[in-house]
Amino acid sequence: QSGSPNESGKLFTFGSYKLTVVHPESDIDTLCMAPPWVSRDLFFQQFVERLMNHENCSECIPVPGAYTPVIKMRWSGIWLDLLFASFGEGGM
Repeated sequence: QSGSPNESGKLFTFGSYKLTVVHPESDIDTLCMAPPWVSRDLFFQQFVERLMNHENCSECIPVPGAYTPVIKMRWSGIWLDLLFASFGEGGM
C-alpha cells in the first residue's frame, strides 16, 4: 500500500475500562486509529489474518457487517473489542 513507512496506527481505550469500572469478565473497548491508506476492507482482511496467526491471540471474531464493525478477540486471555477508524491526511 502507498503511505509513509513512518505512519502507524494508534490504539485508544474507552468505555468501562477507561472509566475503571471493570470486573474480571469485562472486555476492553479499544479503538484502532489507522493511517489514511488503511481501508476498512484491509483492516478486516489482512489485519484479522495477522491477528489470527499471532501467538497471543487465542480467539478472533471479525464482525465487519455489524452496525458498529468490530473485531472481538481474546489477547493473552483478555477479551478485547477492537473498533476501526482511519484518520485523514493531516494525521492525528
